[in-house]
Amino acid sequence: MLIQISRNLIANGILFVKSKKMYKNIDENKVESLSKEKEKTIFKNVKDLMLYKISSTINSGTDNIIITKIVGLSVVGIASNYSLLVNSVNQVLSKITGSFTASIGNLNAKESIENREQVFYILNFLVTWIYGFCGIMLIIFLNPFVKIWIGEKFLLNISVVVALVLEFYICGIQYPGYNYAITTGLFKKAKWGAFSSAIINIILSIILGLKFGAFGVFLATGLSRLCSQTWLDPYLVFKYEFKKSSKPFFFKVIRNFCFVILNLIICYFIFSKVKIDNILVLLIYCLLCAIICNLIFFIEFFKTWEFKNIINRLVFLKNSRKVKQ
Repeated sequence: MLIQISRNLIANGILFVKSKKMYKNIDENKVESLSKEKEKTIFKNVKDLMLYKISSTINSGTDNIIITKIVGLSVVGIASNYSLLVNSVNQVLSKITGSFTASIGNLNAKESIENREQVFYILNFLVTWIYGFCGIMLIIFLNPFVKIWIGEKFLLNISVVVALVLEFYICGIQYPGYNYAITTGLFKKAKWGAFSSAIINIILSIILGLKFGAFGVFLATGLSRLCSQTWLDPYLVFKYEFKKSSKPFFFKVIRNFCFVILNLIICYFIFSKVKIDNILVLLIYCLLCAIICNLIFFIEFFKTWEFKNIINRLVFLKNSRKVKQ
């Protein structure tokens, strides 16, 4: 942790020195100080955003503490192996989705309501496909991988794996609503929803943890997100930004989730009984499952306007590059 903090401080210092050299005119221009009213507004927004983000962090940061107290430290050790793998996948996907944040901020500042809504639906479609695919792969192949990696005695029950991946999926599909809330300032209205999610998570984790163990704790985290931010952020975006009902959007989210479940059932039926005893066999089955899984998603989604829109954008981008060349 000390190395991480030091790294960030050094990186910020380098950026500060570099920016001073690259943009010397910043210090030359005399800029009037902000008014007290504007300062208060900025600090209030920062505090609201901090509460919003801290609440989101608490949601995923209390599981191990509760499992340790209720189930025992040994289970935390085993579960941490799974959390490490799931979080690694999540971090890679977060890098991809996070790269869109600035573009979404620019979009919300300049584009029409119709364009912003269209992009919102497209983002929801993308995260459904991407997180749905990764979630299916994790449910099917996490236990075989852990068995090859560190041994059969470190395996978790498949129900715990499902609960852990469900939280991963719910966290993923929150992305469009979360990002629009951040870039449009709606986090000021959503902050108490995020805070309530953290409180619900702790209470529900204790209740379900006492009854179902680690499965209950992970399930509680997913359910707490589902009962708060997952619906609140999109609801606020549609109400205050798009000026319309969010019911069609939530209907689409439920329908897409049903498609993901159907895809999971098919793939799990095909691959859950196969014998995997080495990493090469695992990689082969992962490749086959990835092909089948994405083929099923294609069959489910190829008629949707979101899929057609993405294909048209890719074709346009390809043609634009050809013209430039």
